Amino acid sequence: MKRVYTSKHTPDQPVQALVFVSDQDSISDLSGSLLNHEMAFIESAKTRHVKHFVFPRPDKVVFVRLLDNEADPRDVLESARRNGNGLLSELKAYHLTAVVLSGTAEASSLLAFAEGLALSSYDFRKYRTHTDPDEHQLEYIG
Repeated sequence: MKRVYTSKHTPDQPVQALVFVSDQDSISDLSGSLLNHEMAFIESAKTRHVKHFVFPRPDKVVFVRLLDNEADPRDVLESARRNGNGLLSELKAYHLTAVVLSGTAEASSLLAFAEGLALSSYDFRKYRTHTDPDEHQLEYIG
């Protein structure tokens, strides 16, 4: 991975994926960032306890992750890290190398999400004897 940012810094390459991280209680705050049909889909899926969403668009892929409301703040951060870790497989499936994080979650939760994503993307390439040259690596988290 080349760089890891958690601010609204613009990468040198076009943004391939947007990830919105939100608490379950503040889903409506995402309405300015998502299209109307995406918000309607999230609202309808909320009753079924769905927490991960993917909305492909012509220019990028939009991921939405809803974090669990935990009583203990440490559990909230660990849940955010696990959610960041889980996103990596989807990014690889779409062959995405640059992602920008945003959302309505607490700053500490957003940072923990980025931490989980960054830690799970490290793959010890320089220590491997055989690497797959076609394997996509996450190069930018913004």
